[in-house]
Amino acid sequence: MFLNSNKKMDKIFPKDTIKNTVYSIGITNLKDNAADALALDAKYRIHKIIQEVNKFMCHSKRTKLTGEDINNALRVINVDPLYGFTLTLDQEKIISRCVCENTR
Repeated sequence: MFLNSNKKMDKIFPKDTIKNTVYSIGITNLKDNAADALALDAKYRIHKIIQEVNKFMCHSKRTKLTGEDINNALRVINVDPLYGFTLTLDQEKIISRCVCENTR
């Protein structure tokens, strides 16, 4: 089967990682072919999310990726956003001020 011949995919999402993740939700007898298929699907979905995030970042004319870019991309592909990873403008100012003070 073509899934077993893709060694590059194993480096991104190893079978053991997929099997451990599936085991953690209660599925104990996952076959190797199913783990390969899930790894391929995860790779595809993450690639799709990264493409959408990059669109939001580029359209905003920024080179800095923000949590809001990720949340916007997740909304576009109908996935729940990540809560707690975006900063308000005031929080960003405080963090950048602290970083500047610590580098002096």
